[in-house]
Amino acid sequence: MIHGVVRDTPFVKQVGLPVFCAGAHPSASGRDLAPVAADLPVNMAGAQVIPGDILLCDDEGVVAMPLDLAEYVASRGPDKEDLELWIRDKIAAGGSVHEYYPPNPEKEEEYRRETGRTVRH
Repeated sequence: MIHGVVRDTPFVKQVGLPVFCAGAHPSASGRDLAPVAADLPVNMAGAQVIPGDILLCDDEGVVAMPLDLAEYVASRGPDKEDLELWIRDKIAAGGSVHEYYPPNPEKEEEYRRETGRTVRH
């Protein structure tokens, strides 16, 4: 994870390196760049990242969370993903984005009836 830009992005993608950055830029970095500190809190695009934080990364971005929240967040992920997939199917079938995302109380009840699960807040 880099709070800045990288170069040679086609090569980076080809190699399969998991790089998360603000963008790409063609200029060479040279040897004039050197790390000056490590294991310090940083502000990355408005998000505070503290040493020891867990980073969850995918194609849409990065989320930083304290280690003590990681298990809680991980336990909620599958239920949230199931709900999101159900919502996408409903919208693809012509449902209103405004009613389904986030689901209003009637749509939460519809989700419960169809899946046997409740929406956790």
